[in-house]
Amino acid sequence: MTYKQWTMSALALVMSLGLAACDSGDDPAQEASNNSEQAAEETQQAADEAGDEMSEMSDEASDDMEEMGDNAADESSDAMDEAGEEIDEAQDATADAADEAGDEMSEAADEAGDAMDNAADETQEATDEATDEAADEMNDAADEAEQQADELENDAEDDNQS
Repeated sequence: MTYKQWTMSALALVMSLGLAACDSGDDPAQEASNNSEQAAEETQQAADEAGDEMSEMSDEASDDMEEMGDNAADESSDAMDEAGEEIDEAQDATADAADEAGDEMSEAADEAGDAMDNAADETQEATDEATDEAADEMNDAADEAEQQADELENDAEDDNQS
């Protein structure tokens, strides 16, 4: 028996006994006995009613708690699903951005390679031209030196013959 049930039972008993004491019947002992029995019945009935009410309140509270738990579980599950979807979307966006950055880097590397090839070609052409010019100048100088040597040789022969 709970505290509230006990309190209700005691209150009903006190009220019944108080009414029995105020009654002006012929046989006080018989009336007290009858009143005592009636008070006990009323007390039992009040205790039963209080117990039924408490059981009903407990059932309602249990149902409410179960419903709240179900609602919280559903909301938590929905939130977890939504968070999972947002994580998937963020991963997809990150992968797309990484792919795009990789494509841009590849394109930039290709352009840099092309620029280096062009610079190497231009440098080679300039080197070839400079080499050709230097070779031509050396050939011209060699021809001049050979011509001067021939002239000197001819002059020396002329001087020897004379």
